[in-house]
Amino acid sequence: MDTQHPFFEHIREQHPNPTQFSDFLEASKRPLRKSIRVNTLKISVDDFKLLALKRNWQLQSIPWCAEGFWIEIFNETSSKPDDTYQLGNSIYHLMGLFYIQEASSMLPASMLSRDGRTLELVLDMAAAPGSKTTQLAALMQNHGTILANELSSSRVKVLHSNLTRMGTTNSCLNHGDGVNLAAYFQQQFDAILLDAPCSGEGTLRKDPKALANWSFDAIESISTLQKSLLQSAWNMLKPEGRLIYSTCTLSRAENHDVIRWLQQQFSDVEIESLSNAFPEASQAITAEGFLHLWPEIFDCEGFFVASLKKKPEFILDERALKDENGSDNKYRGQSKFSELSTKELETIAHYYQNNFGYDIADISARLRVRAQQHERQVWLFPEFDSKLKQYIKIQRSGLRVCDLIESRSGLIFKTQHEFISSFGKAFTKQIVELNEAETIIFYKGENINSVDAGDKDMALTKGECLVRHLGFPVGIAKVILNKNTLKIKNNLPRNDLRSHVHP
Repeated sequence: MDTQHPFFEHIREQHPNPTQFSDFLEASKRPLRKSIRVNTLKISVDDFKLLALKRNWQLQSIPWCAEGFWIEIFNETSSKPDDTYQLGNSIYHLMGLFYIQEASSMLPASMLSRDGRTLELVLDMAAAPGSKTTQLAALMQNHGTILANELSSSRVKVLHSNLTRMGTTNSCLNHGDGVNLAAYFQQQFDAILLDAPCSGEGTLRKDPKALANWSFDAIESISTLQKSLLQSAWNMLKPEGRLIYSTCTLSRAENHDVIRWLQQQFSDVEIESLSNAFPEASQAITAEGFLHLWPEIFDCEGFFVASLKKKPEFILDERALKDENGSDNKYRGQSKFSELSTKELETIAHYYQNNFGYDIADISARLRVRAQQHERQVWLFPEFDSKLKQYIKIQRSGLRVCDLIESRSGLIFKTQHEFISSFGKAFTKQIVELNEAETIIFYKGENINSVDAGDKDMALTKGECLVRHLGFPVGIAKVILNKNTLKIKNNLPRNDLRSHVHP
């Protein structure tokens, strides 16, 4: 690390304790600690701790996130942590039991939902790769709706993949520029998270190349973008709503000064102090009430978080949004989805009750169908999906439950992996419980051959089945019976297959 880089002199001047700047330099040289967040949509924190204990994973709690932990992984032959262990290839990661997330990155969502606030319609303004969206979904327990917006089309695919793996069902994905969203959503969201694009100064410990393109001109340019995004976010926030602005950078020009600029533009900006947001917050609190995490304070990435509330006395009259021709600026495209007929709903309910022991009653009102050439796709939409679709064309909403395919032999059900990932834990029938070795084989895309049906202690019939490990859904498969043995045909999506998998 080149400490002669002009960045370091700049940060010395910005540092709250310049006489202790050596602590910052020493922290910047240390490797970043591994950290994860337990996915409470699939497993409780206590159950995950037991699982970690069996794996010889040592967990240390992250102060601002009850589900977050720094993690060290030990093997049986060494007293030192195994730094070569790839958490991303663990079967527990693939099952969505945890998300690999830097500790400081867990702050924004935690701050948005602090003090027990109920979140209903939420905007995650720069959502990919999904760490904060999936954290919000877990905090909301999949209730309400999150509009997860992302500018990059390639990153939308990664975002969707992570939402599926983590069992998120209350999200709508939008591919668009956050600056332009305010043209459609004036004062619509009760909570907004803007984890803004930034110069990434706080990521130096993880990425030594973070300073490759650093310059004062770059900071000025990106702060201009941050102001545009923040102004758009403020216009979309309801009165008395909460907005969290965060960055993984250190310069005041991208943090404190951006908030001050917003206050100059709008008279209804109230800064909510985060001094009591968590027990150790006082170590990172600024005079304004922001959280400014320097790497040496909690031994994590540098990070900035501000919590803003829109004052209620400035409620504006609802006004119709108009396009250039003066007509309503709502999205008028024909919906490709329609409500299911009573017969279709009864058929689907009968299939999942009889085959899997699962009652769809709780989700049936949010099911919709999309007709294709030879099949009908059944989707589950979030609670406020229809409200969002009044204004914009959503890239993807909710999840795909199953396909209904007409054949000569009758109606064929093709259950989708994303439905299994989110709801499979509630299934009580047609389940194949795999051991650790079989689970690894399954994630590699291979079939499970010559399984003794009697050993599984359940009445399996040919057709679709749920594959689980330790009671957690792994994926959808097909049972092929042959006398006293059965074969489990792998139906995992190609994107979920892994050549390197380990416990």
